[in-house]
Amino acid sequence: MSKPDFTASTGWPGLDTVLGGLDPGDNVVLGYESIDDYKRMVTAYDNAARLAGCRRVYFRFADHPRLLERMIPDVRNRLMLL
Repeated sequence: MSKPDFTASTGWPGLDTVLGGLDPGDNVVLGYESIDDYKRMVTAYDNAARLAGCRRVYFRFADHPRLLERMIPDVRNRLMLL
């Protein structure tokens, strides 16, 4: 299988090195101790995707406050409670 022409960034250069970037369809699961730690990761990832011209859709599976809508107005925000 050939490598895609486009590799996305996590927004964290060290993590990109470890993962070899993100290819379309990749799934990355990370655990966080606090919502503040998660917010830093989400913000970095969203900024990298925005700068690359990627369309972003934010799915929220919890009842925590929205992390992106107020900071970046063009993010489509969806809430899914399972």
